[in-house]
Amino acid sequence: MASPQEPKPVAPRGMRGASRSPVTPASNMGKPKKKGASPQGSQSLQEVKKRGHRMRRTPEKELCDQLEGLNLVAEAAVQGTGLVYDEQMAQTCCLWDENFPECPARIWAVRDKMA
Repeated sequence: MASPQEPKPVAPRGMRGASRSPVTPASNMGKPKKKGASPQGSQSLQEVKKRGHRMRRTPEKELCDQLEGLNLVAEAAVQGTGLVYDEQMAQTCCLWDENFPECPARIWAVRDKMA
């Protein structure tokens, strides 16, 4: 057993951090370096980034693309007329103007014509 007075063995400075670093100097030895490898790699990275930026679409751009395909001139053939009715529609009336056009009697007249 070591006495408290004895100094602890110290690992060389380069070996201490080897467990934290995925790349060690020994692993890079023996691999030949390619000349001009980094500019080609950075160019391809830039190309990928540009392509990704072009492919990334904003919601505004998608909406504009959808609206461009919308044909406002074409007339659709009307198949029939529908009426949506709810009992609360017959309860609405204007308290300030008795002659206001949107009154329950007008809604009942349309409902009676359609039914």
